[in-house]
Amino acid sequence: MLGPVDASKRPLTIPARFVPYMEKHRIYELFHELATELVMKKPLDHIMYLKQCLHHAARKRDVPRIILLAPPEFDKLKLAETLHAELSIRPVTRNDIREVHKSEIDEKCEEADDIALSMRKILRTGMIHDSGWVLVDVPRTRSEALALQRIGVIPTHVIEIIDSTLEYQDFSNAVNNMHPPLKSRYERFKTLEEREYKKNILGIRNAYSNLLIQMEVGGRSIEDLGRDCVILAKNKKNCGAPSVFRIALIGARGSGCHTVAKYLSQRYNIIHVDFNYIMEQSRLRQTLLGDKVRKYEHKWGRKPDSGIRNEIVEKRVLERDCLRKGWVLTGYPITVEDFILFDRLATPPNRVIFVDVDGCTLRERLVARRYNVVTGSEHNISSKNTAEIFVSGALGIHPRDYRSAIEEDICEYEENVNELKKYAGESAQVIDGNAEEKIVREKIEACLIKAAPSAPPRISQLPPEIKSSQIEFDPFDEPDPRVFDQIREPESTLSLI
Repeated sequence: MLGPVDASKRPLTIPARFVPYMEKHRIYELFHELATELVMKKPLDHIMYLKQCLHHAARKRDVPRIILLAPPEFDKLKLAETLHAELSIRPVTRNDIREVHKSEIDEKCEEADDIALSMRKILRTGMIHDSGWVLVDVPRTRSEALALQRIGVIPTHVIEIIDSTLEYQDFSNAVNNMHPPLKSRYERFKTLEEREYKKNILGIRNAYSNLLIQMEVGGRSIEDLGRDCVILAKNKKNCGAPSVFRIALIGARGSGCHTVAKYLSQRYNIIHVDFNYIMEQSRLRQTLLGDKVRKYEHKWGRKPDSGIRNEIVEKRVLERDCLRKGWVLTGYPITVEDFILFDRLATPPNRVIFVDVDGCTLRERLVARRYNVVTGSEHNISSKNTAEIFVSGALGIHPRDYRSAIEEDICEYEENVNELKKYAGESAQVIDGNAEEKIVREKIEACLIKAAPSAPPRISQLPPEIKSSQIEFDPFDEPDPRVFDQIREPESTLSLI
């Protein structure tokens, strides 16, 4: 039996092979929520309280709990009704809280603690805590937000609607610059509600800084904003859990995936795994896997099948540096069979990004690509910088950049890309690769920074088969009446007709 371990003498770390399981089932977030609830509620029997929390965690952890923040002129209730129709979450307004509190006092005199206690009564009645909720016009001040946090009302998303046409500062500057047509519009925003909102919004932002999401209206209708809010609500925000990037960057040759992968490797200190490179290394090595690759190519005269390809990738991504730092993979998977086998690894990708580039652009990039035979650097003959080098004869064509090889690779990718996207489903993100390299990098980085898409697993897991030897027996449990079916004779049935 292991005794207590002193962390200063023997620091305990989570093995890298367990991290994908923790990310998939959000184990770190679960313990973070348990610790938060435990510190806030301070129950007398903390063991029993944690048991009760774990009992209800399966029903309540993924339920959306949203707070809407918007200027007084914005129709927040209509947006909340849109979320109710899409997510089946109940809107809770300030009037609902007043009815529970049964107070006739003016809203200026409402205490933050009274609002928090009334909100707790609402959550404890009915099924609202199991179905989810969206708070409308609550909280209005930082003290109300902190009071809600003290009693354990913690949202999953805090969405602030920003309308730049209603910004106070813009109209103030317009008046100071002596623009008479805007003066009347500026006077309209000098209402008490607007001034109170501008004064208190900064404190509310600070209270929910780790959950805040700001959305610009940008001329969109409330229905369009509601659909965008639904997408945000389905994505769970990372609460600080340790995460290791495992990126599958899928694109045809010439899409720029290899260049972007090199950038991501330097930017985030992760390992760039190029499938074509590790494939060639496996072919040259005198190992069992290398013999298998050479025998297959010699016997069938083509690339190894999905099983051998997956074995090559698995051997590389399960090495210590990839497990510890993370990786970005290019050139793989090629087919849906590759993707299915790839998902069955102990460390499957947690980011799947497709880089789409049209066929004409791909061919132009690959045909114009040349390599310096001395330094090995890559150049494009269409640019002016490589004109002198090209004339001197230092540039050459890579064997894989001949037109026949280019057409073969592009056709192979186009045959499989639709099936790959269909299999990946909502767990993948598609980036337009026709833009400039800087813009493509920024879009891919945006996909990495935000949480992984909340989507059903790509491989549907069957429920585990429970054997009779694995069932625990409790002597206080009531016996199952089916156990007597094999002992006693079946009862006779009488027809009522």
